[in-house]
Order: sequence, then C-alpha cells, then structure tokens
Amino acid sequence: MSISVFKKWTSAVLYLNEKIKRNSLIAGRNIKLENTGNGIKIHGSAESTPGGDSYNGYFKLVKTDDDKIKIIDGFNDTAANAAKVNVNYFPVTVAASEFTITADSFIYLECQLKYEVEGSPNATGASATIIQSATELESEAGTFRALISRVTFEAGAIDFSRENVPLNILMSGACS
Repeated sequence: MSISVFKKWTSAVLYLNEKIKRNSLIAGRNIKLENTGNGIKIHGSAESTPGGDSYNGYFKLVKTDDDKIKIIDGFNDTAANAAKVNVNYFPVTVAASEFTITADSFIYLECQLKYEVEGSPNATGASATIIQSATELESEAGTFRALISRVTFEAGAIDFSRENVPLNILMSGACS
C-alpha cells in the first residue's frame, strides 16, 4: 500500500476515484451484475454454455420458455429421466418434469414407500416424483420431500436456485 501526500484536494479526489474504478466488479462467465441503486446485486446464470463449467448432474434446472422450467438430467439433457435415486435401497427412476411458473414456488422431490399390504411394516417398493408447491413443504409421515429449487417469478422473469438433493434416501419402514 502506497502512502500519498496531496497538496490539493482535487488531486486526492481524482486519485481515490481511480482507485474505486480499479476495484469495481466485473461480470464473468454466467454472472450478471445489477446496480440496484443501493448496491450491486450479483446473479448466477443457470443456463449452460457449451464446454462451460455449469452444473451437469442430476436434477438440473433449465429455463425452457419465459414462464417454464424443466428439471432434467444435466449429463444427458434429452433423457426422459431427471435422476435415479435409492429410497430405502429401492432403486427409483425419477421422470424429467416441466412446470409453468406463474408465481413464486418451490420444486420438490417427493418419495413414498409402497406396501403390498397396507399397514404392513415391510415396504415392497418406492416411488419418487417431482412436484411444485406454492408454499414451503416439510416431510410428513410416509412421505419424504427434498427441496430441488426455490423459484421466484418477478416482473415476468424466472429466477431459481439449485439445491443439493440426496440420492440415497432413508425413510422409516423396513425393506422386504
């Protein structure tokens, strides 16, 4: 750090102005800067770029239209499935899903155990689907929910997060 002595206040202002310019934010790949007037808001883009370093795993969210998002397998974006998970050690394939967004919402992976006889302590299988909810949900007896994304819909624009979804899910109930 250099220490400068200024004889005129104008040269001090010019010096500080130049320092501020050199320390301003510069948007990089998949980053968008928005000056809100009260500060700079930094947005990460979820759109993939060829050869880029964007997310390419299970449960990838992509914007398919101004008001639609789709949950896909990021490694194979044309696959009919978004992921494979294990629910109480039962392998379950989760279908890719597309949702129309008209308001803020939450996207979940919802898993349930299947029983041959209702009330039986031994599960014989499991199911997993992707659902959309207007409110934040919690797991409940017999149903496990993992948050995939929080979606905001503001001024006709969609913004969304990518949450870490577990691929091995254990629910109460034994496997047969």
